[in-house]
Amino acid sequence: MLLKLVHLSQIVIAAYGAMQCQVAITKLLEYEDVTKKLAKISSEAERQLHKTRTTQAAGAIAILASFTASVLLITGGASYGNFVRYLASPIMALFVFATRVYLRDFWAGKGGKAVTANKVHLPNMEGYNEALERTQKSLEVLGWLTIGWTASSTLAFINGITYEDQNGQVRTWEGTRRPTRPKTSAVDAVQMLAVRELPTGAELLLEKQFRAPAGKLVIEFPAGLVDEGETVEEAALRELREETGYFGEVVHEQAGQRPMFFSCEYPNFVNYMH
Repeated sequence: MLLKLVHLSQIVIAAYGAMQCQVAITKLLEYEDVTKKLAKISSEAERQLHKTRTTQAAGAIAILASFTASVLLITGGASYGNFVRYLASPIMALFVFATRVYLRDFWAGKGGKAVTANKVHLPNMEGYNEALERTQKSLEVLGWLTIGWTASSTLAFINGITYEDQNGQVRTWEGTRRPTRPKTSAVDAVQMLAVRELPTGAELLLEKQFRAPAGKLVIEFPAGLVDEGETVEEAALRELREETGYFGEVVHEQAGQRPMFFSCEYPNFVNYMH
């Protein structure tokens, strides 16, 4: 909920910033024809014209990108997957911060003064001075957006991984640790290749489960973790029973990685296969 509030505030701030950019660019365009003429005879005037265009465009793009990204994250963040969820905010924070520095260095200089300190007190320069005021506000907006994206980056990691299940419900994927299985344990998990012998032929036993990383139903082999005090064979038989409903017993054991052959009975409490 808090993360959505941050994104919502970014939408409002970015919308305000977009209005400031629009006015600033509109006012500066009033002086572009004169600047173009000067650029033909002065390399410095040409450089200033180029930087004016690129800095204003960069500021507008960063603000519009923040608005768009915030809308997308607040309306369907979980559906885009955890890669987008975790990386979108840090990337946007760096992008907006870099844009703010680029804009500030040209319009305010590196002395820390405000953009409005460069106002020109001459006739017919009111539009230019207003453009400076709007540019100063755009810088402030970019500063607030940088803070917002930094905060949302932190909150995304604190809130944990979320995913949308097969019913469209957003859930938090909870992780667990296994202190009962030290790193020195030879085997931590088992996976079974189970074949059912029928009069019509052999059938491979698979299961269908919803997996959060894939965001969809996945066909897979029965598998699971080895519990404390449990042998590999016991874990394999238990997981096979829990996930498919088949009971089995070890009839042959092989050295090395210990692949096993089981004798299985048809489950008497399951009338369908996943």
